[in-house]
Amino acid sequence: GMIGYGMAKGAVHQLCQSLAGANSGLPSGSAAVAILPITLDTPANRKSMPDADFSSWTPLEFIAE
Repeated sequence: GMIGYGMAKGAVHQLCQSLAGANSGLPSGSAAVAILPITLDTPANRKSMPDADFSSWTPLEFIAE
């Protein structure tokens, strides 16, 4: 299933929000930036999620550029 994927996506989002907070412990002037996980259009993903809307997935060619 996709439980692990969803948990990882939520954890990255929460970590970035926590680091961006005023009391995060980061030095003054620091920034917190996250590149959130995306769904890549791969044969394995299509097989594991056959009913999904593939049009919203990121093609591998986009990552390669």
